[in-house]
Amino acid sequence: MLAAGVCLFAFATVLLKLWWIRNAMLVCWVCGPNAYSHGMRVASGNPQRFSDGQLVPFMPNVVSGVLYFFVVALCLIVLLVLGVFACEWFRRGRNAA
Repeated sequence: MLAAGVCLFAFATVLLKLWWIRNAMLVCWVCGPNAYSHGMRVASGNPQRFSDGQLVPFMPNVVSGVLYFFVVALCLIVLLVLGVFACEWFRRGRNAA
């Protein structure tokens, strides 16, 4: 039960702290990389707008959010599996002697 809570906490932390990466990719996708390098960002609030006042298109917003969620989930699952394998490897190494 504790492991599930720790995983949920880590997942929520990563999702909330790294959301700016998703916003940067959204600006680069919709407005181009030059717009991001010239200071255009996704402003907070609903409905979501770019910093120049233009509304964020619906489909790119949804697609980038879903893709970001799945990338973060996949990375955390891989880390969890590697952690379990590492624990098993260390446990077998101590019990074998």
